Amino acid sequence: PVTSSAKPSVSLSAPPYSGVSTRLKSIVQKLTPRGTTVVVIDETGAGIPIVEMLKKDFAGTGARLVPLTITSGQTASTTSVPRAALVTKLQVMAEREELEIAQDCRDIDILKTELANLSLQKTGDSDDLALALCLACWRAKIR
Repeated sequence: PVTSSAKPSVSLSAPPYSGVSTRLKSIVQKLTPRGTTVVVIDETGAGIPIVEMLKKDFAGTGARLVPLTITSGQTASTTSVPRAALVTKLQVMAEREELEIAQDCRDIDILKTELANLSLQKTGDSDDLALALCLACWRAKIR
């Protein structure tokens, strides 16, 4: 038998979220002179380590991070909100024309598709952008 003591080569790259953090921090720095910037973050499941990373990255920026867990429950709290309440809030704001999305916004076609397929219950379809918008609408309307 042939044996080798050489270890396989493993290339570890930075997680893709580090790029998101850098971009988000840049946006927050532009907005902060206008007042306190609130960043609502989906803390559900894999979001927990992302929230921890963002807390470190945003220390001293003046931004307020608001992590929320999306649940299948019926009642919202300061740390969680039911998915149905998020989707309903977005729908109500859209019906009342309180929501406007710029046509030239980044990934508008993906967002439109996700919004068209968004439901009160979690499906297998991708809905990350739509839920991010739902979280922003939820936070904007509970103040």
